[in-house]
Amino acid sequence: MPTSAVYIGIDVAKATFDVGSSERLLLQKVANTNAGHRQVIDYLRGRSVALIVIESTGIYGADLVRALILAGLPVAVVQPGRVRYFARSLNILAKTDAIDAVVLARFAEATKPRLYALPPENLVRLRALSDRRDQVVDDRVREQNRLEACRDPVIAKDLKASIARLEKAEVKLDKAMVVVIAEDPALKTKSDLLQNESGIGPQTAAILLAQLPELGTVNRQEIGALAGIVPYDRSSGTSDGKRHIYGGRERVRRALYMATLAACRFNQQIADFYQRLIKRGKQDKVVRIACARKLLVRLNTVLANAAKPKPQETVMA
Repeated sequence: MPTSAVYIGIDVAKATFDVGSSERLLLQKVANTNAGHRQVIDYLRGRSVALIVIESTGIYGADLVRALILAGLPVAVVQPGRVRYFARSLNILAKTDAIDAVVLARFAEATKPRLYALPPENLVRLRALSDRRDQVVDDRVREQNRLEACRDPVIAKDLKASIARLEKAEVKLDKAMVVVIAEDPALKTKSDLLQNESGIGPQTAAILLAQLPELGTVNRQEIGALAGIVPYDRSSGTSDGKRHIYGGRERVRRALYMATLAACRFNQQIADFYQRLIKRGKQDKVVRIACARKLLVRLNTVLANAAKPKPQETVMA
């Protein structure tokens, strides 16, 4: 008799990972190494796997996800918060690696999240450079704040040297990101299309490409949710609460907000939309978030249209 497909959850830690199905723990404390990855792949290949779900845990699960996908296994990468809320809905309050693996499998079976696709190497490189640039900028801002409060000339000199070093590192990373985009025709085309929109400069385009690769591939509701700029209702019964934005990718939202400040001045479509909302009595912060969403939807449409195959011209005999 054919075996029904099983849903698999893998809870990843720094040194080990646990594998469970929606019914029980299958493998416990497998080494998070290449040998451990091969072990779990060999184990799962002998079964009918519907979907494998792994939480997004940064670098600890990246190599395992890559190995599973290259082995032809279906993998979804999900946010930890979603799984934790799901566990609470099942009244599962205890938390161990083994329990989490089974919960992940149950989450996979109940929600069936979309499959994860490995990003191109150039996009991985661009994301790493973007993340590093954010770290350098954050460090520079902290050093500048320390310098403002510093009264010791020796320490102030050291802080100025540190700031100068970080500024050079920032410029170097900016140039490296430009090179990565220029060397990849697909990224170069997308970057140029994004920068055609008033308010989007090279840095914002690079951040969107690195941190929001789904841009141009999903619908307007999904892209807004991924960026965290969709206002959600908070109404119940006679209570009509204010709508708020939740979740999403904070780095993308921050870049969009800064781009919107320029777009509200120089992008005629966004500027007109801004003025209409202001005249309706909307708060300035609410209006700017609405403008950021409109700008993002516009960018999403531009990339989506560019990706559509062009109709072939009919040549008359």
